[in-house]
Amino acid sequence: MKVNFGKHTGKSVESLILKEPGYINWALGNRDASGALLSVKREAERLIAIFDQKPFSVKCFGCRKNISSRISLYSGGVSVFCWCDNCDPYSQGAFDGRLSIVKTYKHILQHVELTCDNSNDSFKTIVRAVAELKGLPKRVGEKQAREFFA
Repeated sequence: MKVNFGKHTGKSVESLILKEPGYINWALGNRDASGALLSVKREAERLIAIFDQKPFSVKCFGCRKNISSRISLYSGGVSVFCWCDNCDPYSQGAFDGRLSIVKTYKHILQHVELTCDNSNDSFKTIVRAVAELKGLPKRVGEKQAREFFA
């Protein structure tokens, strides 16, 4: 689905989820959405469910043998560390309460809103890193974005 209004006119919702997560966060948080924005919001929610279901393709940072199932992010940080369900992200010396344990796209958005500078760069950095850990290629255009969500 292509957006047909505003500064993102002509871009697909798939591409916006991967490249403009700050915009997606705004759209999802818009409680009064109607018309075209409501359509974008619904499509974003559908695609985010697909994003969340995609498995990670990298090994756990802790045991280095199991495939990761979640990530950790330091409070205020954008560096991603991958973990399996058997390993404790705090085992590497993080202080209690300083990590966000993230499994979903919406958790990423919450992490940025609550602990980071809430800038679009923070949203982009984390979403892109997680998407790449789930198989997104380094270079992404509309075609690669569509294929990622197919």
